[in-house]
Amino acid sequence: MFIGRHPDLEMHRHATLQITFALDHLFEVRTAHLPWARTPGAAIASNCPHQFRRFQGAGVSLHVVPEARYTGDLDDGFLRGADLRRITPAILTPYVTFFRDALTGPLECSEVFLKCERLIEDLTGRNGYKGVVDERLLVALDRIESELPRQISLKSLAHHVCLSEDRFLHLFTEQLGLPLRPYVLYQRILRATAEVLEGHSITQAAVGAGFSDTAHFSRTFLRMTGVHPSVIKQYRGTVKVSTCSSSRCIRPTAMNPTGDHCLSCVLKRPSAASPP
Repeated sequence: MFIGRHPDLEMHRHATLQITFALDHLFEVRTAHLPWARTPGAAIASNCPHQFRRFQGAGVSLHVVPEARYTGDLDDGFLRGADLRRITPAILTPYVTFFRDALTGPLECSEVFLKCERLIEDLTGRNGYKGVVDERLLVALDRIESELPRQISLKSLAHHVCLSEDRFLHLFTEQLGLPLRPYVLYQRILRATAEVLEGHSITQAAVGAGFSDTAHFSRTFLRMTGVHPSVIKQYRGTVKVSTCSSSRCIRPTAMNPTGDHCLSCVLKRPSAASPP
């Protein structure tokens, strides 16, 4: 999840299903097959080339990576075969208020997750996934997190959780909603983004996230986000990226019934010296 000022984006695509909405003013969105349209919010199908512009003020972008149930509900219950569908102000109003308040105060990841879950349910008219995530998958996600700067082997992950490679891939796709390789690539992008926002150079961020070189990172980042990594550096202090180092937070309602949260789940507010 991204909260903050949205730059104009070039045409790009990614494996996740995206929901984007403005906190202040309407913005414009288009796909490779649909013309520019002004809207307060939109849902965009995975792997659909799309572009944003004229985003005045702050906005929120949700990238739906978890269980296939969510992605399936959004595809079937809201998009209904379309690449893009606009979201009405009536649905967005309570969420705009919630995330606007988040820009000026701390927010725990479970609050964000539950609010996003409610938004998906409002869009689709369906209750979200209430099952339990397989413990072996959580163990594998922890291993991916710890090994992210290095090459991640399917064979070693499957062996680590005592599954065959075929069974591991089936379980991973079933519960995460996308295959292993796109998931790992997306996690590398998130890691690099966080490092850039923390003040590291683009080269340091690329190496720290496990990309072979800066050029590879820059090409992948542009293809998946629509902007060059250098643009992200301009937004240091004015942008929030919700990340968590614990895969146990993949299902806060199911896996964390006590309500405890790791410290890394707290979103930090922009510094007082940050530009508006």
